[in-house]
Order: sequence, then C-alpha cells, then structure tokens
Amino acid sequence: TIVQDFAWSFEAPEEVIKWHYSDPARLREIESLAVEDNVVDWVLRTAKISDKALEFNELMRNDG
Repeated sequence: TIVQDFAWSFEAPEEVIKWHYSDPARLREIESLAVEDNVVDWVLRTAKISDKALEFNELMRNDG
C-alpha cells in the first residue's frame, strides 16, 4: 500500500503505519495523494502534444 511504501523510509516503519491508520484524516491525506498520482498518470498517458510557433509576447501574455 502507499502507506507501507512511504513508511519504509523511516527508522520505525511499523510505528509510522500505525500512526497513519490511527486517524481517518491522515488516511484521507494519503488517499488524496493517491488520487493526485492517478490523475497525473492518466494525463501523461492520454495527453496529445503538438508544436505551435508563438511570438514571445504572445506566449507571455496574461489573459486570465
């Protein structure tokens, strides 16, 4: 699991695992990270990239 993978980088991984599972809010943080990773993976797999020539000023324009 993500919690276990994360915990093994610590001196006492079993304690880190217990700490995360002892609080639902901590688990939600881990779940959010997992969802974020999945979204990034999906975007990288499905994104279509194309080249477009732009002038510098057009690139730097802030219309938003």
